[in-house]
Amino acid sequence: MTSFDLKDHELTAKEVYRNLPPSALYEHAIRYEKDASIAVQRDPTFGFDVVSECPQVPSEILIPRAAWTDGKAYDATAKRLPELFSGNFKSYEGDVGAEVKAAGPLK
Repeated sequence: MTSFDLKDHELTAKEVYRNLPPSALYEHAIRYEKDASIAVQRDPTFGFDVVSECPQVPSEILIPRAAWTDGKAYDATAKRLPELFSGNFKSYEGDVGAEVKAAGPLK
């Protein structure tokens, strides 16, 4: 196995972290940061948990609405999303069980 030295590539750990996808940072926090706390909040449209706080991850990319520059545009799109999802799902309804059907958007 070859070793990789950040200094050889003129990189700092901070630069590497900044360019990692959030999922890699969640995994690192869960595995290696003993005191790391990862907060979640419930998505109001679909009802699943969304990570809202994680070490090394900017909070503005964790909350979907905060990632949009126009909050009102996000709200309008989020309001339409369940309808779009349900319309698209109709073609699959006959092929799935009740549990999968129940996992769609909240009413």
